[in-house]
Amino acid sequence: MPERNAERKIHVRMGEDLHKRLRIRCAEVDTTIQDYVVELLERELSTGRRATRTAGPEGWAVMATGRPRKR
Repeated sequence: MPERNAERKIHVRMGEDLHKRLRIRCAEVDTTIQDYVVELLERELSTGRRATRTAGPEGWAVMATGRPRKR
């Protein structure tokens, strides 16, 4: 029986402006979008903070630390 690949793939939809800013940031730090997003997710999910959805178009805020993120 062939081994199953442990990696999973996701598809993320985002606006053109956000994608452009993401590409620029990745170029600034000399990394790929793949590696950049994985690093962000690993960092966010390892902190013990909980992101919750708030009202608004970009409405994510991080609770428990008092440091709001996108609003």
